Amino acid sequence: RHLIFVQRLWQAGSGVVTLVLLTHYLDPIMQGWYYGFLSLGAFYVVFDHGLSQVLIQRAAHVLPEGNISCHNDRTQEEQKTLEQICSQSFRQYIKIALGFFVVISLFGIYFFTAVEAPMFVWKTPWILLILVISLTLFLHPFLSIIEGGGQLKEVYRIRLLQSIIGSLLCWYALAEGLHLWATIALPAATVVVQASWLW
Repeated sequence: RHLIFVQRLWQAGSGVVTLVLLTHYLDPIMQGWYYGFLSLGAFYVVFDHGLSQVLIQRAAHVLPEGNISCHNDRTQEEQKTLEQICSQSFRQYIKIALGFFVVISLFGIYFFTAVEAPMFVWKTPWILLILVISLTLFLHPFLSIIEGGGQLKEVYRIRLLQSIIGSLLCWYALAEGLHLWATIALPAATVVVQASWLW
C-alpha cells in the first residue's frame, strides 16, 4: 500500500514538473509534436486490450498460495498450468508487439507526413519511440504473471523505479534541447529496468 501511494504521488508530482519544463523548453509547435507522439504511442493500450489484467487474475487463480517464487510448494498440475499461461502469453504478446509496431509506426509516418514539413527531423525519434513501446508490450505478460503470483510489492517497487528514472531522463532531455527524443525517456526506462529485474 505504501509503495502504491508513493508511486501515485511521484506520478502526480513528476507530471506537474514535466508540464512546466515542456512549456519552458518547447515552443507551441514542438509541444504539439511532443503530445502528438505520446498520443499515438498511447494506442498500445488498445493492442493490449486488457489482456495483462486477465493474466494477473489467471496467475492469482493458478497460484492460490499467492507466491510465484515458491516453486516447491506448487502441485504438478499448478506448475503445468502456469507454464502454459507463460508460453501462451509469450506467443500472444509477440504478435501484439509486432502488430503495434507495424501498424502504429506506419500510421504515424502517414499522419505526421501530412502535416506541413517541420524544420527538424522527426522520423527517427518516432520510429524509435514505437519500437521501445513495442518492447514494453513484449514485457507486459511477465510482470502481470509475477504480480498475479503474489509479488505485488516487488512489482510496484519496479514500477516506481522506472517512473523515477524515466522522469529524470525526460527532464534531462528537455533541458538539453533534445525535444522529441524526450518522449522516449519513460518507455526506455521501463524496458531497461524491467528487463534487468526479470533477468
